[in-house]
Amino acid sequence: MKSNFHQSFRPDEEALKNLWEECLFVFDASVLLNVYGYSNQAAEELLTWLERIKARVRVPHQFGLEFAKNRPNVILKQARNYSEAEQLCEKLQMLFDMKREHPFLSTKAQRAFHIVRKELNKKRQDMDSLIRIDPYAERIMAVFDGRVGPTPSTVELQEMHAQAKKRYEKLIPRGYADVKQKAEPDCYSDYVGWRELIDIAKTEKRPVILVCDDLKDDWWRYEGQKDREIGPRPELIAEFAAETQQAIYIYHSDQFATTPKQFRCVLLPDTTINEI
Repeated sequence: MKSNFHQSFRPDEEALKNLWEECLFVFDASVLLNVYGYSNQAAEELLTWLERIKARVRVPHQFGLEFAKNRPNVILKQARNYSEAEQLCEKLQMLFDMKREHPFLSTKAQRAFHIVRKELNKKRQDMDSLIRIDPYAERIMAVFDGRVGPTPSTVELQEMHAQAKKRYEKLIPRGYADVKQKAEPDCYSDYVGWRELIDIAKTEKRPVILVCDDLKDDWWRYEGQKDREIGPRPELIAEFAAETQQAIYIYHSDQFATTPKQFRCVLLPDTTINEI
């Protein structure tokens, strides 16, 4: 019975073990862009991990395009976060500078606060500098060099856009959740990436583990008002298997990082797993 309805169940331990041993690892643009949100140490360890498994990584052309297109905005957003923290510290400093009113800080605490402000300023500048010189992007591009799916032609894109439009009208995943947020043809980009992923698996005849930090309900099945995630959408698992005759499983970054150690081909340090 389970073989008939496998898409609705998490693979058992043996199936997961086989999948991890044989699969290609595919990373959505959201996962690659999240590198800019981690600490320097965690980002370094994640990039080193990717470099060690690069023979088995792939990225659909659409995922790579979204990484390249959205990278500057993500960097600037992180820089703004540092700026906002600096502004809050500046307001606190004004309070501390009032000599005849509380709050008072000891000399030791004032020195520590000064170190915090100095570090925030330095990290904001470091983040801003990634717009011009970005070692993270250089390493990511090196990992996926020669491992990006083919660029679709204009005709192929038009065909996929037409397919997506028909699917979206029936709320068939993947991608319909973007209709309210994006205009045509940008709203079809997630479906394009999904089709390209299927084509990679068909061409290479290998199963896939997909890591995706997109939380929309055209990727994931939720219980109630999105208060509990059940797992990947069964329709996606079934469609992938039907078209490729291969297995797929989908993880968030945190789920991927915390999978049982016997499945992982390269281990991440516990500090990085906790941060993810």
